[in-house]
Amino acid sequence: MGLVLVLLLGSCTSRFESDRDTYAIDYREDSVFDWNSLVQVEEAIPLETTDSLLLSYARKCIVTSNYIVYHDDKQKSIFVFNSHGAFLYQIDALGGGEGEYTVIKDMTLSYDKKSLLILDNASVLAYDMETGRYQYRLTFEDSMASDFYQFVNPTKDCFYFWSAGQDYSLYVYTDNRMVGIKKREGFPFVTQKFFYDSEGEVNCLSDYGHFRIDRLVGDELQKKYAFDFGKWTLPSSLIPQTATELSSVDSKPYFKCLLSTYETGSHLFISTVSPDLSLYNICIDKRMKRIYSGKQDQDSPLVVVNASDESFYGILYPFFFQEKGMLHDLIRRCGRLEDDNPLLIRFSFKSFDKE
Repeated sequence: MGLVLVLLLGSCTSRFESDRDTYAIDYREDSVFDWNSLVQVEEAIPLETTDSLLLSYARKCIVTSNYIVYHDDKQKSIFVFNSHGAFLYQIDALGGGEGEYTVIKDMTLSYDKKSLLILDNASVLAYDMETGRYQYRLTFEDSMASDFYQFVNPTKDCFYFWSAGQDYSLYVYTDNRMVGIKKREGFPFVTQKFFYDSEGEVNCLSDYGHFRIDRLVGDELQKKYAFDFGKWTLPSSLIPQTATELSSVDSKPYFKCLLSTYETGSHLFISTVSPDLSLYNICIDKRMKRIYSGKQDQDSPLVVVNASDESFYGILYPFFFQEKGMLHDLIRRCGRLEDDNPLLIRFSFKSFDKE
C-alpha cells in the first residue's frame, strides 16, 4: 500500500451510525470524492518560484499565521515562506556536524512556535523560526531514538514520539525521562501519527489494522473517534506483526489503517486507502451529523496538509490536473504553469445538508 498517492476515480454521503464516538463508513466501490462541489476556496497562495527554487512533493507542510514550512522530500530540505508565499530561507543541513541532520524523519513546531524542530536518527534539532539559524540539539539513547519517526512538542517540557520499535508505539518524554505509554498493536507502518485539533489538543492515530483516534493527556490516551468500515475492515486475525505478514496482507481487499487526519471545529477529514488500493477520503460534518466519502478524484487531486481554526489547507500540484474543474481553473488564474511550484489553498468544507 505505502504512501504513494494512487490518483484513481472513485462519492457518497451517509448519516452517523453506531455510538457517538464511532462513525460507520458506507464504502461504495464506484464512489468519488468530488472536491469541486465540496469545498469553498477562501484563499490561494502561490509559493514563490525561481530557477533555483523549484519544489517537488511535500513530505509535510506546516501552515501558521506567519509561515508556510515545506519539507521537500526529494531535496531533503525545508523551505520556509511567509504567509503570502514569499520565500524566506531554506534549511539545507544534511551532514554529521553540529547543527546538521542525518535525515529528516519528521518536523514540527516547538510548543511556543518560536522554533522549527527536526527529528533525525538520534536527536531533535531546533532552528530559529524567524531566521532559520541553528539553536540546539536534544539527544536520546541511540538504540531508542533510531526507532522514532514522528513527534510533537505540545508543552515546554513534553514531547511525544511515535516509534517503530517492537515494544511500544508511543512514548512520552518529560522531566528528562522517556516512558512508553502505548504498547504496539501491529506492524509499525509509518503514516501521520499526530495532529492538533481545533482546541489545540494533541491527537494520535492508531497502529496498522486499527481505526481509532485518541486524545493525548499526559501519559494517558483518551478515546476520541473510531471508524467502522463494516465488512471492509481488516479482520483482527490478519493484522500483521512482521514485514513478511504485511507483504501478504497489504494487497487484500480491506481498509487497513488511517493515513492522515486533520480537524476543525466543524469538520473532520481522514485519508486512508480503499480495498482496491486507491487513495480514499472521508469528511465528517460534525454539526450536521453527516459523512461524505469517496476515492480521490484524478481530475482534482488536492492533498490536505493542515488545519487551523475553521480552515483546512491543501496543496495543488499543477502537473497532476486534467483540463477541467474548479480547482484547475484556480491554478490557471494564479498563473501556475506545468513545472511551477505547488499552489497552497486555504479552504473550508461546505455543510453536508442534502441527501
